[in-house]
Amino acid sequence: MIAIGSRVYPRAALYTAFGDAQWGDLLPKLVQTSLARSLEDAGLSASVSRPVDGFAGDFQLVLDIRKFHLGLNQVGEVELGAKLRDGKGRIVASRVLHHSAPAQAFTGPAVAAALNRAFASVATELAAWSASTMAELSQP
Repeated sequence: MIAIGSRVYPRAALYTAFGDAQWGDLLPKLVQTSLARSLEDAGLSASVSRPVDGFAGDFQLVLDIRKFHLGLNQVGEVELGAKLRDGKGRIVASRVLHHSAPAQAFTGPAVAAALNRAFASVATELAAWSASTMAELSQP
């Protein structure tokens, strides 16, 4: 068994590097930028800022990238833990979002496409959940 963080895997973990694929930036930064765009596309453009923007809002969305990989069954998996905090820092809502998409081949471009599809589904669901939850919590 192998322990990685708080997870225990029954056999040796497999990691494969693809010579024809490379992330354009660090994964957390890519996720943050893409999700900010998704929230803006959902009509929350006046409400979206990033920590580097220096603005404090009524709510803060805190994310945990739990999964962003290709599983052994050639399925791209993306799982995010989302917590919505109010202006006082209290967690007022939380949700785990998970989507997967099959890779058409075991190549860098095919794996990236599968991860993009899975992430797009997570981002769409997260934007809808965030918008509806913030609207519900903002009711007098």
